[in-house]
Amino acid sequence: MSKERLIFLAALIVYVVYAVFNNGFYYYDEHYQLIEFAELKSGNNLPSDLTWEYAFKIRSALQPAIAYWFFSLCRAFNINNHYTLITLLRVATSVIALSIVTYFINQTSFLIQDRLKIWYRLLACFLWFLPFINVRFSSESYAGLAFMLSIAVFYSPLKQKAYLMGLLFGLSFLFRFQTAFLSAGFFCWLIFINKANFKFLLKLAAAGVFMLAVGFLVDTWFYGVPVFTFYNYYIANVIHDAASGWGVSPWYFYFTESLQTLNAAMALLIWVCLLFQFIFNRRGLICWAVVPFLLVHCLTPHKELRFLFPMANLIPLFIMLTVQTVIAWRIPKPLRYTLAITTILILAINVLSIFAVAFSPADSEGRMTLTKYIHDHYPDKKVQLLVFGWDNPYRPIPEKQNFYLDKNVQWKQCDLSAISDSNKGTKNLIIVRDSNLSLCQPFLQFLTIGRLKSGIPAWVKIINNFLGFRNGSLTLYEIKAVNSTGT
Repeated sequence: MSKERLIFLAALIVYVVYAVFNNGFYYYDEHYQLIEFAELKSGNNLPSDLTWEYAFKIRSALQPAIAYWFFSLCRAFNINNHYTLITLLRVATSVIALSIVTYFINQTSFLIQDRLKIWYRLLACFLWFLPFINVRFSSESYAGLAFMLSIAVFYSPLKQKAYLMGLLFGLSFLFRFQTAFLSAGFFCWLIFINKANFKFLLKLAAAGVFMLAVGFLVDTWFYGVPVFTFYNYYIANVIHDAASGWGVSPWYFYFTESLQTLNAAMALLIWVCLLFQFIFNRRGLICWAVVPFLLVHCLTPHKELRFLFPMANLIPLFIMLTVQTVIAWRIPKPLRYTLAITTILILAINVLSIFAVAFSPADSEGRMTLTKYIHDHYPDKKVQLLVFGWDNPYRPIPEKQNFYLDKNVQWKQCDLSAISDSNKGTKNLIIVRDSNLSLCQPFLQFLTIGRLKSGIPAWVKIINNFLGFRNGSLTLYEIKAVNSTGT
């Protein structure tokens, strides 16, 4: 078996592990604006249950439609468990993503020296945060994969690549409108650097418009009226600046945030390589695509690191392009040793990160890990869950989260009077955030509790602490008794 096939099989295992264990959602939009929207068409939600984006019709319905059709197919085979449904959706996403990543590697390997090709393949498959991003059924992930595929198609020997690239540009845009800046940079590169002929550009543009028309039809079907969701999005978030209501950040936010989220050494490597490409390879396609996308996001007031996820799969390519340029230089031996030690350190960090992230929930809390535990262990028993503040895994934000909700589960804010000895048929549980355990002691001292499940495995917490990753795990406890002093 060739090295390439071995790497693909190993990557497939890693991707599926990520898909199975990275349960829940990384950010609220991934769930509330996709899965809950899909459940509206399944008849499990009402319009009033959905977030404000539904009423304003600013969300493209293509991805919710995909989830709806996928769930409908699964339910036709009597697969109704919501945790199984969402896991299968992630597994399907992981297979699609790895196939696109592999195709991208195959079509862009000519840019990398022969001696570095295997390292390029390994980096593109196993850079620790890429499987995490790629298995997510999120707008950022799907938009990035569609755009990545458009680059691979451009470098492929396909005859009608212009049409396919245009379709992929449009698809990426429908998944996430902001990727228009990636596609615009690519399109400008085709005009000014690649000198593509007018006929090629016209075919590409026509296919892109056709895909937008498909998006219009899907939106009209979903919302029940003719609607241009991207226009509504522009009015709401650009003209009226609705997104800034969720917070604003300085232009350098993405740099500082990545240092905290990705690990400082890894983040610095990425930013240095990106800067290197901008300085020494300004005519390169990756530079033309990424720079305008990054610049617009730095200038946009509301910022979140996930907004850059669509460009994440391009990172291995510009790292390797930088590496092959640097190793061609005559570098003094002391600096070579320093670079070698730094490389080994980053590789070690990457391996540790893969093990930690692969077996962690998508969020830093493990909300759905705990709700799944309740679902699996108390399917036919009335459950009363006590929570502190917004630590309710069933409702982490005010909007309803019906997809994961079991009808036998009720929740209340922590209150001793809610626990009654006479209510023998109820299983009383309590959720506490690990970092708030000491703050909750004035309440917990009146209870006898037993630990049931942590949102994040203990060994993962150790690695996270070592690597500097954020830990905010929730833990589920059973309330065995109320102490007499508290009654």
